[in-house]
Amino acid sequence: MNKERKALLERLGPKTIIRHLSGMITGERLARYRETVAGRMTNFTVVIERLYDPVNGSAVLRSCEAFGILNVHFVVPDEEYRLSRKVTIGAERWLNITVHDSTRDAYELLESQGFTQWATLPPFEGWKGDQPDGPPRISLREVPMAQKMALWMGNERLGLSEQAKRLIPNTFTIPMYGLSQSLNLSVSTAICLENFVSNLRAGGIVEPPSPQEQELLLARYLLEDIKTPETVLRICLSREGVAI
Repeated sequence: MNKERKALLERLGPKTIIRHLSGMITGERLARYRETVAGRMTNFTVVIERLYDPVNGSAVLRSCEAFGILNVHFVVPDEEYRLSRKVTIGAERWLNITVHDSTRDAYELLESQGFTQWATLPPFEGWKGDQPDGPPRISLREVPMAQKMALWMGNERLGLSEQAKRLIPNTFTIPMYGLSQSLNLSVSTAICLENFVSNLRAGGIVEPPSPQEQELLLARYLLEDIKTPETVLRICLSREGVAI
């Protein structure tokens, strides 16, 4: 959401925006928005550390949105945070995206919020060949579910940083049965999301946004969906004697 619409939302409040803009879309689409915001997961989040390819990062956002995630974190030290709109197809508009300057900042924030944090590592990273059954970490399917979980993903070139590996005690790997021992970032994330989200939902471990958060999200979605919402709101409120 751009700065002007954020300011508009803060000035008018979600109730006013919903009251005037909900009539600008079909009842079916409004119902879909209400259903979506009510079903967003706030107790599962994804952290992308040191994004290398903006296209892959954007594809990750699209997957997160499709699986019902609300909050996504990017650790972007010393580089510009960029997205490819051609890949996200607007998915970033429906998510809360937080950008951190450092790995420790992201880790400590999630730790303070009570998230159990898991790092995704390649199957044979750090394996010295002295374990007969392979590398000493569990498979994706063996990860135990918790009330609040954070999934850390590294980039394709470097993976997760050494700092992230030191900070995050829980690690798992995506099992691979061919000669390739790595996957594209967006593919890896989608595989992990399917596992985590399916297990959490099947176990009833889902924390939706609060009613107030849902109202705010709905107002945001309407502002993003409708062309020139500023003009619509200005006309509607002028009829009530209110200037914006």
